[in-house]
Amino acid sequence: MTPYHDPTVAEHDMYDMSSFTQHLYCPGCFEIMFSSNSASTPQNNHPPVYNAYKLSSNQEIVIDGDIRKPVWDRVQWSVPFNEIRGAYDEGDPFGPPKDMCPTYHRCRTRMKMLWDDDYLYIAALLEYGVAGTGEEETHDNIDEDETTSLVSEIIATYTERNSPIFHLDSDFEVFIDVDGSCHNYKELEMNAWNTVWNLLMDKPYADGGIEHSGRVASDPSDPLYYEVTDQKTAAKLIKGTINGIVAGPHDGNVWAVEMALPHAETTRLVSNALQRTPQVGEFWRINFSRVEKKGDINWTWAPQVVWNAKEGRYTGKISMHEPESWGYVRFVDDCENGKGSSWHDPMWQSQRIAVACYHALHYYRECNGEFTNDLSALNLPSDPVFFDVSVEIILQHQLGTGDEFLVVVHNDELGRTVKVTNDRKITYSSKERKSVE
Repeated sequence: MTPYHDPTVAEHDMYDMSSFTQHLYCPGCFEIMFSSNSASTPQNNHPPVYNAYKLSSNQEIVIDGDIRKPVWDRVQWSVPFNEIRGAYDEGDPFGPPKDMCPTYHRCRTRMKMLWDDDYLYIAALLEYGVAGTGEEETHDNIDEDETTSLVSEIIATYTERNSPIFHLDSDFEVFIDVDGSCHNYKELEMNAWNTVWNLLMDKPYADGGIEHSGRVASDPSDPLYYEVTDQKTAAKLIKGTINGIVAGPHDGNVWAVEMALPHAETTRLVSNALQRTPQVGEFWRINFSRVEKKGDINWTWAPQVVWNAKEGRYTGKISMHEPESWGYVRFVDDCENGKGSSWHDPMWQSQRIAVACYHALHYYRECNGEFTNDLSALNLPSDPVFFDVSVEIILQHQLGTGDEFLVVVHNDELGRTVKVTNDRKITYSSKERKSVE
């Protein structure tokens, strides 16, 4: 692969950055941050939802890294990414420190999505040295050593496909779980040279998951081999330099990402019913991450917040491999025109309960050496929604399936169930993936 290299950008090839700073999230548009009840505590917040519009039959996107195209101009940006554990809160000992957050570094990351019958299209903008990123962070009292620690440089060293991009480089990542099972989910990483790493995770690392990719196996007959062929990606330097520090806090670097992910490859290895083009009203679980400083900095679209049974509260986790915490991409028709601002996954609360039980059971075994089917023995959230459902815990000797436990949450209102196993495989009683208003 010959890497794209343009250490400087001519004036006519630069973006008008003012056009990017004014298109922020507005209520009723494309992205939804939904709280499922009146409580505003983190455990009750529905993950973010992005309504991806469908291209009309006469529209086409050429993947070249230019996200100024008219087809992208009409699409709203997501909210800016935040630290992987969530927003900074001075009073939260489990939250991220202030100097890990993007506003501290004057950085901003946003994305937008479209789709058609063949691809999910993603555009992203990664900015450095942005003034007015939300908290008007100032560094007047920071000494020179601390100033040089700010994220200000686009790092791109890997040029070989399927290299572990995040180990060294500025990295943009996409994670997709088509059926919401937390198993057989896809990950794509890329740097500013458009070097990509594709991998499949059979399940999360914490559950014994193994990477399948061209990095760990080069022989297509090897069970650990995984590769994609019809994917299209491009990276473009918009402003500044790559691998060169810029002078001054407001003269930041900017690069863009554009990609087309084929449905045929994204839905491979999920249930047969979903190995197809998504339909209007359906949804996938998805998340995005920006990694800097050799993995020490991680900013995401949806925070990775999980139930911490040891602490008895929901806490952010520095791990992208918590698929139950990811956001949603909802496939909508263009004529829908921004409707659905209050959309939520009707099974979200049931899934949240099931996964909280999963985490509580593993903590119980850590303390007692075995799992239990006694729900009252588990350290679970105390919010009222837990008292409105029926929960069963079935242990291995009763299952006969090889699983060590199975949690079953009955949603009587919808007549459906959510199940989760000891290795975090989530299944639903219905294959229906339609969203409801």
